Amino acid sequence: MSEKKRLRDPDLREFVKEVKSKNEGNANTEANYRQAFHILGEFTEWYDHADGWRDLESVDMYDLVEYLREERNLNDTTIKQHSDNLAHFFNESDKEDLAEVLRDHKYNTESLSEKYKGEETQWVEVPEYVVIVEACETTREELIIRMLWETGVRTAELSELTLQRIDRDKDLIKVRNKKSDGVRKIPYSSEIKPVLREWLDYGGRDAYKTAQNSPYLVVTQNSEQVQPNYINTIVRRVSDRSGVGEVYGEDAAGRDLHYPTAHHFRHAYATHRAAAGMNLEILRKLMGHHSVEVTSHYVGLKEETRKIQNEQARPKTFDPNSEVLRKL
Repeated sequence: MSEKKRLRDPDLREFVKEVKSKNEGNANTEANYRQAFHILGEFTEWYDHADGWRDLESVDMYDLVEYLREERNLNDTTIKQHSDNLAHFFNESDKEDLAEVLRDHKYNTESLSEKYKGEETQWVEVPEYVVIVEACETTREELIIRMLWETGVRTAELSELTLQRIDRDKDLIKVRNKKSDGVRKIPYSSEIKPVLREWLDYGGRDAYKTAQNSPYLVVTQNSEQVQPNYINTIVRRVSDRSGVGEVYGEDAAGRDLHYPTAHHFRHAYATHRAAAGMNLEILRKLMGHHSVEVTSHYVGLKEETRKIQNEQARPKTFDPNSEVLRKL
């Protein structure tokens, strides 16, 4: 986009003006702060515990950092740059406690999952998914679980998916990328068709009073559009009911870390397809990543995949036509 996206908050706009003035119109510095503020705005829209940056507390900064890692797929170097800019702003806005958390945070490449479970990537296994689906008690719960598994979409993308973007003739959904202006088409299998029919054709969705005026796929009795965190609430509720759900550690603020989340379903989408031999460039496009490198971070390495690919790639030293196999 050639045109600058306008900051809606007057305090943020004024701060950018001051930064521009102090840095003698340095366009890069101005753009960096502007980008950090847009990310802050996206976080507060996504976050259930605050309506805007003024409502944020120091403990929320840990969730901000995790949001940048998990939802925005940013590396720690980039996260620290944004955090430094936001810390500067918070410090000048009488929110020194928020600035202190961002500045003192230890940015590294080790994820919380790796720290607590010794695994760099966690994903939902097929048997776990089957048990979770069986634990669903409503059509809406099953729709959400199956849609995450079938399409690998982000929570925000599922909450914003409209009926118009579901092509049931071609068995695909059209997802507006959160990180670009494009739309990607994601196929789904026949396994999700029965729950889609029940939800859309046989009164499942229409049973909610908000459905008539809502363009969105997922609705509740009180909301025409669910928030992204609602998707994770459903995942946790059904996973706990199934026995698959677990608490595997705590974050820096002492809050429980749960498995699985919607993000673990997204990792599952990547891992199972890569293990089956899907080209990473195709997988990148399906997941809406800007590079194959980002996609590779989502792919966990299955033990059986390691063995199979090692056997396929290792140099073969035994020729059955010219040597006799040693008998043990």
